[in-house]
Amino acid sequence: MQSGNGSTDAIGKLFHALYVAYYVHVATIGYLDLDQFRTAEVALHDGAAIWKETGNFDIPEGSRVAIECVLLLYDQQLADQPAHRFSSAADKLARFLTTPDISPIVTG
Repeated sequence: MQSGNGSTDAIGKLFHALYVAYYVHVATIGYLDLDQFRTAEVALHDGAAIWKETGNFDIPEGSRVAIECVLLLYDQQLADQPAHRFSSAADKLARFLTTPDISPIVTG
């Protein structure tokens, strides 16, 4: 994706990883340090909008770092957390997707 190539499937998987990592974070840490999730979400939305308009999934390097940080966190969560946390997070994400809300990430 760094080369500007991406697909709807890849973009969807990035959003899925972001939101599952967010829900696991909230379950284990609480509503602290959420800026990393907000920043990554904005970067993904921007990249998806560019992709929709131009066909290229292009995210500026600074924004890409935010996504990479959340993906590293997600990877660490996968190594450290029990499976039920991810099952619960996936259930919460599925419920969120039935709402008209734009983001599950708490603002504030």
